[in-house]
Amino acid sequence: MKLARALFFLFLVIFPFGQLAKLLNIFGLSFNLCFIDLLAFLVFLIWLLEKTLKKQISKTSFFKFKPTILFLLVASVSLFLNSGRFEVGELMISSLYLLRFAIYFGFFLALIDLAKSSEKFLNYLLAIGTGFAMFGVLQLGLWPNLKALETIGWDPHFYRLTSTFLDPNFAGLILVFTFLISLVSFLKKRKWKFFFLTIFLFICVFLTQSRSSLLALFFGISIFCFFKLNLKAILLAVIVLAVGASLVPKPAGEGGKFLRTYSINARMVGYSNAIEVIKDNLLFGVGFNTYRYIQRDYGFLDKTSWKENNAGAGIDSSLLLVLATTGIIGLIAFLWQGVFFIKLAWKRKTSDEGIIFLSSAGALLIHSLFVNSMFYPWIMGWMAVLLAGTAQIKESKR
Repeated sequence: MKLARALFFLFLVIFPFGQLAKLLNIFGLSFNLCFIDLLAFLVFLIWLLEKTLKKQISKTSFFKFKPTILFLLVASVSLFLNSGRFEVGELMISSLYLLRFAIYFGFFLALIDLAKSSEKFLNYLLAIGTGFAMFGVLQLGLWPNLKALETIGWDPHFYRLTSTFLDPNFAGLILVFTFLISLVSFLKKRKWKFFFLTIFLFICVFLTQSRSSLLALFFGISIFCFFKLNLKAILLAVIVLAVGASLVPKPAGEGGKFLRTYSINARMVGYSNAIEVIKDNLLFGVGFNTYRYIQRDYGFLDKTSWKENNAGAGIDSSLLLVLATTGIIGLIAFLWQGVFFIKLAWKRKTSDEGIIFLSSAGALLIHSLFVNSMFYPWIMGWMAVLLAGTAQIKESKR
């Protein structure tokens, strides 16, 4: 297991570099491979080979997570049933999205075995999240205007903290996750370094100017306060968030307005398009994840730039994407998976790990209603590490 652990640590080191650490258009396909994808796969592969050689597969946690296995099966069936609608290359690219999801599930299973201390996992996440936040401050200071990236399919964000993701919404969610761990660390250890780190991360979330991340922050804090039985703290969180939103520096123009309408209108168009696809493919969907090609065929994407559009393969709602690509059956399996993981953490709700996972899961759910965050590689990787650490806690821990 030494090699698997070494690769896991390399995964942690690479994580904060975000979009700077990925391979573009691998094998000539319009699919980008993140280095963390490759490392997660290698960790899983080495773990699987060792378990197979030792004939210990039956003793692993694999068969305990039936909901995820069911979702993977349904997603595979949906892709197979729709295979006649696409070219071979398009099916290959679509299957890579499914493979990525399966890899992070395998990565999670491997980490359950690799975890010697769940507290260390929290420390690892806090460290990489802090590094990511520092990259964000550096980006905001040195490269606040990302308009130059518009030519290669990115949104032209202006004076918003995007860090190495080059996207304030995804960056904001990672910062929310890190904030929750830092908050728990401060309340548990009462050290000034955690106090200042918590404040720093709180400010960084606001600097993303991401409304979905601010909502995620509010719900994450609210769930945390609920478990701590401190309703006054929830009210205080509302006040602090409102004051923070009014005080944070805002760039000139539409992008600096919290009540900006252009992104809302774009999301509504995306939701409307998704509903049209869903109505035509209700039972098994259009195949996971063929959505870029479906948008092209329905005329939702520009015929000349549909390949370059970074958001073309998704919908600004993870659950809508699941429903559109795997149908009602896939959505049921996916929701069962979510409930299963929540139950796992709920049985450990008296532990720091359990509370952090439940708070983070609540933040992720809210965030994913507006952004396709559940299938973002770095989000999947983070939640895999966090859930593996949580699974290590005994249900009776207090």
